[in-house]
Formats: sequence, C-alpha cells, structure tokens
Amino acid sequence: MILTPLLLVLAGCSEEKSNETNNILEKEVTIAVWDKDINNFGSVTGPTINDNMTSFKANKDINVIYDIIHANTYEEYLNKLNIKLYKENGPTLIYFYNGDYRGSAINYIKQGVALELEEDKLPNVNKLYDIFKEDSIYYIPIGMNYPAVILNKPMLDRLNIKEPDINWTKKDFTDMREKWISSKERIFSSDEYSYIVRYPYYELNIIDEEKKKINLNTDIIKEFLKKSKEKLSSNKYKFIEDLEFYYNAIFEDNSEEKHKEYRQRMQNKGESLTISYRSENTLKVRPRCRANKDFIIVPNPYNKRLNTFGFIVNKRGKNIEAGLEFINQLLSDENQMKVYTDEVYWFYPVNKEIEDKINKKARERDVEEKYITMRKHVLDKIKSGDDMNYLGEDVKVQYIRKSIEKDFFKIIFSDKEYTDEELENKLIEMENKYQLYFRE
Repeated sequence: MILTPLLLVLAGCSEEKSNETNNILEKEVTIAVWDKDINNFGSVTGPTINDNMTSFKANKDINVIYDIIHANTYEEYLNKLNIKLYKENGPTLIYFYNGDYRGSAINYIKQGVALELEEDKLPNVNKLYDIFKEDSIYYIPIGMNYPAVILNKPMLDRLNIKEPDINWTKKDFTDMREKWISSKERIFSSDEYSYIVRYPYYELNIIDEEKKKINLNTDIIKEFLKKSKEKLSSNKYKFIEDLEFYYNAIFEDNSEEKHKEYRQRMQNKGESLTISYRSENTLKVRPRCRANKDFIIVPNPYNKRLNTFGFIVNKRGKNIEAGLEFINQLLSDENQMKVYTDEVYWFYPVNKEIEDKINKKARERDVEEKYITMRKHVLDKIKSGDDMNYLGEDVKVQYIRKSIEKDFFKIIFSDKEYTDEELENKLIEMENKYQLYFRE
C-alpha cells in the first residue's frame, strides 16, 4: 500500500500523531481541480458547490475542500493530476468542465480510474435525465448547458432578415450569413473562421476511434479544403493582419494576437451578424441577456455537444462514501433549484423531476414565453438523446483533431494553389503521420 506524502512526513512520529492524521483524513473529502477552473470567488461554476461544502461541514462534520492543482496548461494539469491518482488516499472527486475541446472525463473512465456508481449509494441518480444514466454510470453531471447563438437584431433589421424560430437549420443560418456577407465587405475574424472552417470541419468523419484509423485522403476532405479556400479567397473579406497573426489568434490561448483580435471584433461589433462576446444557455437565458433588445437568442444549429460540469469518483480516493454523499446532496431537488435560480452562471439543472417547479419559477420571474418554449424544445432533444455528446472525446483523439485542423488552416490560408496531385500527396503524408501517432 502506497502511503500519502503526509503520512511519509509523519513516519517517525508518535502513534498519537498518526491517529490524529487518520482522523483528519476520515473527515475530509477533496476535489481535484485545475486552478484555472477556480473563479474570482474561490469557487467552480457558481456558488452551488461552495454552499454545499459549507452545509456538508455543518451537518456531517466533514470538510469538503478543493485540491487545487496549479498548471499553465490543461496538459500540464492532467500530468500533475495523474501523479496524484497513483496514490492511495488521493483526491476523492475529480472535477470536470466538459465545455470545450480539452480533456474530458471519458479518459479516466476508459483507464479504470473512475468508480462505477451504484444507485443504492447514490439514490438521487434516479432523478437524472436518462441521457446521463447509461448501463454503467461513472460520471455525474451537476449542471448542463446547450449553447445558444446570439444574433445581432439591428443587423437583421437592416438586412430585412426575419428572426429565425427555434427549429432553424444549418441551411437557414448559412443563407442568413450569405445575405449578410454579400451586403458589404466584411473584416475577417475568428468568428468567420469558425463558421467557414471550424464548424464544418468538426462534422467531417475523419477519425474512426474503434478501428484506430485516420481518413484524410478522401474526395469529401478535398472538396472541404477547396470550398473553404474559395470562400476565404473571395473579395467578400478584408484581411487586416497577416497569416501568422490569425493562426495565433485562433489557436494560441492567451496570445497577444488573440487579445488584439478580440479588441478588433469589439470595435466592429455593430457590423457583426452574431454576438460572440456573450455566451448563453438555451436552457436558461439569464436576465441581462433577456433584457437586451439587440439580442436574438436561438439554439446554435451546428451544436451537438451538451456541455456539463460534474465529477467522477476516484477509485483510490479517500473517504469515497462521504464523497458519494456529497454528490447525492448536490443532486437533490433543493440544490438543483439553486443551480437554476443562480443568475450569474448559465448552467441548468440535470434533475428532471423539478421541471414543473422551474416552469413555475420562470413565470414568477416574468420570463418570456419564447424562452420557456425554447427550453422545452431543447429538453426534448436531450430526452431523446439525439446523437448528443456530453462526455467529450478521448484526449488523444482531441489532440489529433486539433492538430489536423491546424494543418488544414495552413493549406486553406496558403497563397499556394495546390494541384490535385499535390493536395493528394499532402493528405497522404498527413494521414500516415497521424495514423502512426494514433496507433502508438
């Protein structure tokens, strides 16, 4: 049995001191979390978790504390976290925010780190939406977010574009964008990159996880690259920076280029079609966005990802029973209502049994009927499953997908005009490179 660092330090101390240490361990649940996920209030994703830490201590006499791991990048955080997970009496819970394309809970489930959760130990799991209750449950979400797209209403009015309904499609959005782009030369931005390249790219079937196969040398990929290049080479966009600037602004977090490009977008926001400086949840549109008459908030037609925050339980963690109790408390009707009533953070409850209470609360708050209807529409999609991913992707798959996107960026934005043969050779070279890495 591997001893914790604390016990190693105390190895030569008295039996009384060792017992004191064991008592501390018995009354402590730790949550491993990246320091970048801790907000200015010393919390993760709103006050709900911190409030429950306080009440758990008061009612159970058990401390729930953050085991904050300081790291400059998420990859560095994962490396430091993995060291902790090798030890007995490691962190009880591991916090995840599956809201972007970084590492996700799925890796720790595959690697056998996560404890399989049983309903008798976690009775409130029965209150979860069915999408979260598979044959085996390893990850428990506490709140969820199905992202919206926010349209710039004054721009739609200027172009005589009708406000879309909640059932609008990618084609509807593409047609809207075409009318907007054609009305005037537009300054190229990371927003435009997302709609022209990133969103269509992430719909390409290029990685077969089951067969561990990369598929790049295909007619579909060639057509995607050519069309993307044509759109960006048209006279509809004005490029005010060089290629290296846009590459860093799009791919390098916290780079000066990213910050500068954001300032440029803010200066030009009146000409934008979408409001990219705000994020909103179709399930819970917050008051400050509902009050803004320049915002039209609708589901993002490109989205298939259900963002969540939550926990896995570390098999080798300390005080697992207490950790399960803490999670069960977070899933209670009372605490899930707090997730909804919190007006700072956009997360929506994962407890399906409080929907009627939420509808009643929404009407008490004078939430417009269109937002209540949109929530019902999205919840129906969640209830049906609708090919919706909430666990994220394997870290290696994410790395490959992001690396291929960067390689595609260089092809699409290059001044070089590739012949069919040159493009095929390039794709074969890339395919071989990533295939080798995938199978390592």
